[in-house]
Amino acid sequence: MGTYSLDYGDKDLGGKLTSFIDRDVNPDANYLDKCGECTNMIVSFMHEVTPYSIASTIKGGSFGKGTAVKGKSDLDILFVVNDIKSIEDLMKKLKQIKHELHNALCCGSFSSVDGPLSKEKKAQRRHLKKNKPFKVSNIRRTPFTVSFTMTLPNGTSMPVDLIIVPNLPKSGPHGKFSKEDLTNIYQQMKAHPEQRDYLAKCVSPLQVSFVKDLPEKIKRAIRLTKYWAKTNKHKLPSYAIELLAIKTYEDFNRPEPGGITEKKIVNEIFTQLKDCKNMKIEWNTNYDLDDYSYEIKGKVNESATEQKKSSKSQNSVKLDTPTAKKLIKKISTVITENT
Repeated sequence: MGTYSLDYGDKDLGGKLTSFIDRDVNPDANYLDKCGECTNMIVSFMHEVTPYSIASTIKGGSFGKGTAVKGKSDLDILFVVNDIKSIEDLMKKLKQIKHELHNALCCGSFSSVDGPLSKEKKAQRRHLKKNKPFKVSNIRRTPFTVSFTMTLPNGTSMPVDLIIVPNLPKSGPHGKFSKEDLTNIYQQMKAHPEQRDYLAKCVSPLQVSFVKDLPEKIKRAIRLTKYWAKTNKHKLPSYAIELLAIKTYEDFNRPEPGGITEKKIVNEIFTQLKDCKNMKIEWNTNYDLDDYSYEIKGKVNESATEQKKSSKSQNSVKLDTPTAKKLIKKISTVITENT
């Protein structure tokens, strides 16, 4: 068990939690404008250089949900590709696509996918390489993404994750998944565990829609908790924090914005974490609970001592949470399985 203090007591700037969130945690208009500029450039670049047909582009992650922390969040951009219609097809092609995408970011263009290039295509690629509107550094390939840091001519720098997903069939209105589509996806996850992570990327827009319409007071508490986790280099996933905050909000009977404070929400989040062995968080927004049961297997590390009460000091919030990696992994697993 470790005790961590979040110090926001700069007297010159106003040592209050609300001031600290506004000043150091919430993304301001300038920061969001820079993120928007980076997103637009990446999307335009991808449409220019990729040989694949892009059905749509989705802003995912914290920025899509409106829970990004200033200077501590990545841009997650999903590209839905028409040429890939199934998870099996994506699993076969993803390694090559990531290789092509890596080359495009380094060289300004995809290498040939359909054989030798024409003179016109070669000239177009030379032009794109010479006139690429941003610089790229720290490129790396993860199992599902191509990650890098992009820097614009004005000096704006932003970490980016590009995610390729197939254009799976959607029978719902406005080109969205219906309940039947989602049931089929969940059944496919259960029948083919090796496909689960790939399918999870496809339904990640559901996470965005589940979080983005929360009241701003709840989002402020989410950002504060994320700030604490990132500052202390904890492994607690951002989505786990968001779901814990939603549960806390509902446990308080969805009070009006003035009826609850960020500090109270954050403290309750850590109270939930203290008893994660008995934690069960679930909603029936995107699936029927009766169809999916999850039994927690194994024992959670029980060596964590009881959480101390938060400091009464006006200029700090002391938070106690188990730090064992096994426990954090268990928290993440339980929450993910039930959403």
